[in-house]
Amino acid sequence: MTTLTKETISEVADAIRARTDFISFLKLVRIQEPPDPQKIDSGGVIPFELWPHLLSFAETLKTEKLISVLKARQVG
Repeated sequence: MTTLTKETISEVADAIRARTDFISFLKLVRIQEPPDPQKIDSGGVIPFELWPHLLSFAETLKTEKLISVLKARQVG
């Protein structure tokens, strides 16, 4: 029989919450950062940083249907 710890229960609850809430999902996102040849111990898996403008954009995604995003390549 499998025993559930508080950590396991918390992880399962986070995963269930992430299925229904986009911002909760973003809190679980991890990014694979490539190593920098000039830095020792660089690279690896890092958490996605939820900057204020990204949280604002995520909230906007919940309410608006048509959103146009100007990307850096499109400028100029």
